[in-house]
Amino acid sequence: MTAEFSRDGTAKITMFGQTLQGTYKLNAENELEWTLNGRTAKSKVKVAATELELTDDANRTIKYKTGTKARTLDHPGVDKCSGVVAMEPI
Repeated sequence: MTAEFSRDGTAKITMFGQTLQGTYKLNAENELEWTLNGRTAKSKVKVAATELELTDDANRTIKYKTGTKARTLDHPGVDKCSGVVAMEPI
């Protein structure tokens, strides 16, 4: 599984060879809201230079690490970049 977040607010997740495309945004409350294939989900987010941690309302957490073509997220406290962030679960 790979999740890619582009600076323009677009996102895509690839699982088992299938790619879902959508959008995302980070808000001031450290929440990631993303919409893929018409479904919207919101998770608490912790962002570091090489990891992304998402926790949903049911308190389930998924941790991602940067992939080989990754850059850092454009989010407060993290260095800015102009590229794609590719994340893979750990």
